[in-house]
Amino acid sequence: MVEEIRTYMMERWATNRLRFEKLADEEVLPNIRRNIEKTNSYINMWLVRMFDEHIFEVRHLENSVEKFTVNLKDRVCSCRRWELTGLPCVHSLSAMKSRNHEVDDYIPDYYRKSIYVEFYKPVIFPVNGSNLWVRTEYPDVMPPTYRKMPGRPKKRRNLEQGEIDGSDRKMRRNGFIVSCSRCKKQGHNKLTCKVPSTTQAS
Repeated sequence: MVEEIRTYMMERWATNRLRFEKLADEEVLPNIRRNIEKTNSYINMWLVRMFDEHIFEVRHLENSVEKFTVNLKDRVCSCRRWELTGLPCVHSLSAMKSRNHEVDDYIPDYYRKSIYVEFYKPVIFPVNGSNLWVRTEYPDVMPPTYRKMPGRPKKRRNLEQGEIDGSDRKMRRNGFIVSCSRCKKQGHNKLTCKVPSTTQAS
């Protein structure tokens, strides 16, 4: 399994390394650029009001209930999409356009080509098969010897309170209140009931 993981990672690293090196000179990744352009096509539906240089109130033109606060300096929006994805939402893009800010200045570094190229720069080298491995003078590592423990081995684990037993039909009686069918009182059953039965009396 470990060998399959190593082979998979080696091929994935090499494929991604070549793919990102062949990208255009544009710094922002293509799929991120398409995401920004798609979101940017909806900014005409939002009205921007400026509070100060960095804080804005963005309201939907048709639905006045949809109103959000944008802080370009802290890169947050009350819709929380900017914080969750790292990409500017439609409200923040509307605020940027109102102040003629460059969108690329607000895209995080981990969505840029240079970071991905640097990440996949290390190489995972291939490994020869076991038939070419050099044998050492040390003995082979063997699994530990099995030691049989005394007593009968346990076959079932301890169930928690309220957990179904192995039959999947019966619940544990922890917390169950017993009621007597003879005197109708709680805390005991008819076997331990001190009230004489009517059959015995007759």
